[in-house]
Amino acid sequence: MNKIVEKAKKPLLCAFLVLYVLYIILAVTYFTSNYWLQETNFELFSEMQDLNDMLLYVGIIGICCFAVMAIVGSISRRYYYLSNLIFNIAACVVAMVFALIVLIQQMDVLPKFEQALPELKDFTDLMQASSTSKITPSNIYIVLAIVLSIVCVVVCVLFIATTVIKYFETVSREKQRKAQMEVAKE
Repeated sequence: MNKIVEKAKKPLLCAFLVLYVLYIILAVTYFTSNYWLQETNFELFSEMQDLNDMLLYVGIIGICCFAVMAIVGSISRRYYYLSNLIFNIAACVVAMVFALIVLIQQMDVLPKFEQALPELKDFTDLMQASSTSKITPSNIYIVLAIVLSIVCVVVCVLFIATTVIKYFETVSREKQRKAQMEVAKE
């Protein structure tokens, strides 16, 4: 079991970091792809801007959690202490909470966006007639944010599981070492 946990830890950590970089990239592209909403449906535009801000915050918070885990050595430790267990679980719970908030908000905005889509397409057709830019309203960024949030929750749960397993293996190893020392003293 220890080898499986060791092999799973690094890919999970890489996935953790990549996910949060993707959140930041999505936040930047989300904003630039939906600027035309300001002209047609300002209420939806404001709501999507709040979501965009949340995506950016999730990305920054996730990267900060990853950095702190790297700084305190939670990523590379052979032996996990209670403080490592608590910190890793807390970091993952914070990341999951923000990902779930994004997920819930995206699920709330998706039907509103789909309802406004015909109006948005009419507006973009009008804009395209007078310019060379090709703007096509799409819900792809909302769907990507939903998928990203679901993947984030799964990765965090798996990371928590590997951390708990690693901690209990360390505790078990420490008990065995103490028992061997007791036997050696006798």
